[in-house]
This record gives sequence, structure tokens and C-alpha cells, in this order.
Amino acid sequence: MIKAVIFDWGGVISLKGHPHAFREHLATALGTDQDYARSILGHGIHELLRGKITEAEYWKRLETAHGAPIPASKRNVFDVWDALKPNQQMTGFVSRLKARGYTVALLSNVVPDTAQMLRDYHALEPFDEVILSTQVGMAKPDQEIYQLMLNRLKLDAGECLFVDDQQRMLDPASTLGVHTILATEPEATIKEIERVLETNPR
Repeated sequence: MIKAVIFDWGGVISLKGHPHAFREHLATALGTDQDYARSILGHGIHELLRGKITEAEYWKRLETAHGAPIPASKRNVFDVWDALKPNQQMTGFVSRLKARGYTVALLSNVVPDTAQMLRDYHALEPFDEVILSTQVGMAKPDQEIYQLMLNRLKLDAGECLFVDDQQRMLDPASTLGVHTILATEPEATIKEIERVLETNPR
């Protein structure tokens, strides 16, 4: 029996809001290729996602890795709405799930700028429960963040379905007993969610 469907944001609700998009923005800002952007983006990103360092501290680390200053005008990597805005097919499906009586939740790894953008554009309002990594001090694939979501929903693992576009983010949820789906493009993802809901009726 599934009572709640939990979505990731980047790569699921937003088809662009995933690490590749952030690398593209940084590569463009610095005039480099994406391989180079990936090589420096990782300096401190795990701490930033968990709220352990500020974005200013994160950019200091990137400047050290880059070997040169990175002007503020080039630092809007994580707050470009075009890379975050939701796919209308997915948001429509979220609304339909709510209308059918399902709880819908969001569980996503984000940095502070991204979290603020999602609030500013009222993107979080359709969800009954929202957990953003930077606000809770943990991030996927930390198993604790999945348990936190279950605690907030007040549901057993088997009553929840989690949808993410990265298998490594799904595995810890599966270990807890949560149903999982690897997201692809919207139509196929929605079809797979419906299939799982049909086989696990409320």
C-alpha cells in the first residue's frame, strides 16, 4: 500500500536542474570545458549541500582550485531559474496525485541559492512535505535523510515511493524498504509511477 510519492527536484521535477546543468553554467562563466568545471565544482560541494559551509566559503575553495579569483558576476551557477524551473508535465502529475489523495513530498540535494530560488518562485508549494539538504544538515545518499522523510511523513517505508534520476540516490531508500523508481523522461516516469501505484493500491 503506497500512500506517499516522494520526488527529487533536479532531473525529475525539473529536467535541467541536475549536476550537468551546473557544470554547464560554470564552464560558460569561466570560459572552460565541462570536464574542467566538474573537476573544481567538487571542492566543498558535499559540505555545501549539507549546510556545513557557506556559499562564500565554497567559492573561496573553488578559487583556490581554479588558481584565480572568480568574480561575483560569474557565481550565479546555482540560482539560474532556467536550470531549475519545473517541467509542466511533472507538476501537473503531482497535482493529480494530490487530488487522488496521495501525499506528495520533495526530497532534494540543494545549495542555499537554489533553495531560495525554489521558495521565491513558489515551486515548493505543491508539496505536502519538503526536505532540502542544505536546511537539514544531511544529504542524499546519507541514509539518515531518507529516515527523516519517513519520520516527517509518519509513514512506514513500504508506504512510500521515491523517484530520483540517480540510482545511487535510490539505493539507500531501497535498503530501508521504500519503493523506488529511476526517473527518465516525464512520460515514461509517470507511466512507471502509475504502474507501481496500481500494484500497491491504497
